[in-house]
Amino acid sequence: QETMVTTRGKRIQGKLGNTRDEKISFTKADNRVIEEELNKIAFVLNADGSRKFLRPTIHLYNGKNVAFKNIRQDGRFIYYIPLKKDKECKLKSDKVFSYHTSEKEVLLFRERIYEGDTLTESKIRSMVEGRQDARLYYKNPYTGVANFALGFISGGLMTYWGIFIPAAYTGVYSAINPLKTKKKIALLGPRFLEDDYYRYGFNSRAKINKLTWSASGGAVGIITSVGILEYLKKYRKDIIDKIW
Repeated sequence: QETMVTTRGKRIQGKLGNTRDEKISFTKADNRVIEEELNKIAFVLNADGSRKFLRPTIHLYNGKNVAFKNIRQDGRFIYYIPLKKDKECKLKSDKVFSYHTSEKEVLLFRERIYEGDTLTESKIRSMVEGRQDARLYYKNPYTGVANFALGFISGGLMTYWGIFIPAAYTGVYSAINPLKTKKKIALLGPRFLEDDYYRYGFNSRAKINKLTWSASGGAVGIITSVGILEYLKKYRKDIIDKIW
C-alpha cells in the first residue's frame, strides 16, 4: 500500500494508477478512484517508508524540493530549468543532497566524518526527509501574531528602540524545539521519536520557520506602530498631546 502526500500535507492511502493530462489517478483503500493534479502532490510514501517523486525533482539539504524539466551539472554547480519556466537556473552542488530523474536518483552527497560521527547516506537522507516534513507539517503562525503585538506596543512606547523586545522574543522562542504533541507523533509516526537524524532535521527546519514568522511579525509591528506615531506627531499633534 502507498500513501499519497499532497503539498498541503494531506495523506491518502491507496494505490497509484496512471498519469493522464498532468493528473494522477489513485485508488483509495475503499476502492474509490480519485484524480489529483501532479503539481499538488509532494511525494508518495512506499510501504517500506521510502519516497517516490512523480516528477524529476532536486532535493536540497534544507528540505526544499525543486521540480525541473532539464538538468546538467559540472564540478561545482547544477544547472536546471524549473518546471513551467524556460530560464536556466543554477545551484551550488554542495547545497544539493540528490536529484531524481524519471529513471534514477543521482546522489551528490559524499560520506564524511563530522565531530567524530560518520555521516552516511542513510543518516543524511533521514535528516533531509525530516526537513521536508517540517516544511509540510510544522505550522505556527501565531508566534508572528504575538510578536506583532509586542512590536506594536514596544514601538509605540520606545519608537525604534523597541525593536529589542520582539528581537529578544524571536531569539528565545525560535531556539526552543517544537513540542512533541500527540497529534504530531501520530502524524509523523514513531520515526519522529526513534530516528535522531530525522528528528534533528525536522526540528532544525521548524526552528527556522518559527524564526521567520516571529521576526516578520515583530518587524511589521514595529514599523506599523512607529509609522502611526510619526503620522500623529506630524498631522495630529492634538491626539499626541492627549495620549502623553
